[in-house]
Amino acid sequence: MKKISYFLFSIWLSSCAKQDAFLDIKSNKADVMPSTIEDYQAILNNDVVMNNWLPALGMIGSDNFYVEYPAWQATSTTQERNTYIWAKDIYNGEKGFDWQMAYQAIGYANVVLDGIQKIKPTSSSQASLNTLRGAALFFRSFAFYELAQLFAPPYDAATAAKDAGIPLKTSSSVNELFPRASVEETYQRIHQDLKEAMGLLPLTSSYLTQPSQLAVQALLARIWLTQGNYARSLEASDAVLKAYNTLIDYNNFSAAATITFPAYPNCVPEVIFYATCNSFGIASYSNLKVDSMLYKSYAANDLRKGLFFRNNGATGIAYKGDYNGNVIPSKFSGFATNEMYLIRAESKARLGNVADAMTDLNTLLVKRWKTGAFIPLTAATQTEAITKILAERRKEIPFACNLRWEDLRRLNKEPAFAQTLTR
Repeated sequence: MKKISYFLFSIWLSSCAKQDAFLDIKSNKADVMPSTIEDYQAILNNDVVMNNWLPALGMIGSDNFYVEYPAWQATSTTQERNTYIWAKDIYNGEKGFDWQMAYQAIGYANVVLDGIQKIKPTSSSQASLNTLRGAALFFRSFAFYELAQLFAPPYDAATAAKDAGIPLKTSSSVNELFPRASVEETYQRIHQDLKEAMGLLPLTSSYLTQPSQLAVQALLARIWLTQGNYARSLEASDAVLKAYNTLIDYNNFSAAATITFPAYPNCVPEVIFYATCNSFGIASYSNLKVDSMLYKSYAANDLRKGLFFRNNGATGIAYKGDYNGNVIPSKFSGFATNEMYLIRAESKARLGNVADAMTDLNTLLVKRWKTGAFIPLTAATQTEAITKILAERRKEIPFACNLRWEDLRRLNKEPAFAQTLTR
């Protein structure tokens, strides 16, 4: 296979002064420029770029944790400190890592999308080309969505057409500039690409870092929930769970373990698509202190209290229950069935189907409590059902990277669920 440089956007062959015979040997441009299906697959297989650097500043700006003043002072980047206190200018001239890494993944996806158009398909290669295109569209859409949660206002159907979104970079050319699209255009592009990806990808993938139809539907469920289109979020989450609904029993894990869940590639079976976010030191095991009210909200027989957290007494409550399987600052930001159950439950409740909504919630929770201790939750009204589902959502995925931030953004548009945060 030809060697591929992953710095695809700055590759230009340059000449050097002739010093000796060795330097007379000209570089072969084919050694660094992708041209085959294998080359383009290798680009998308670079999980360091495509899966491991999703935006994370939303988690730092959310309310599930706090840091003590010395730890806040000692953080290595200005943007971490400023994001934590919601400063007006969080960067102060510093490079925006979330922006940079997300657009790098978008750039890689665009290289693949542009490059594979030059490959003449055959009967034996068409399926591989379809999968490559579908995967690139998924990765680009995922990055667009994550960027929109940090650099654009929350989706509001009444104002989305005029609200400023993000630049929708859809070309691998470094010379082609893209203006900032509207929020409506941003979401339209994401949905358009994911619709196409659905028709190109296999139902499941051999590797959790590679996109599949299930991953597309899981991303769509999250997006539609963010947009407040509960009929569509129900449709997408239901499609995932009808194909794959595995939930692990937390009774099979030990609260005494330093790290509760196994690391990739030996993820818990709930994981549908594996990804992690940027690794900011402020969210490390030693710095991040879990909000005391969140910790107290877990009942004594709720196994998540011991599996997710370690109570270190005077030094605070640490988080150890990430599906990433590590205590490093980078948190799990992919998709898993627990989130799909929560999305389906909330969508049903929002649409007035309270009984089925609570059934979904209880299906999840019975796997989270000590065997025989769980009493199914009930709700007499739609509002009561939504309230209980949202409370359990916060407890089930407290540090799934930006999810709490995304919830605060969407829920703060509703007076019944809005929250005022303080530091």
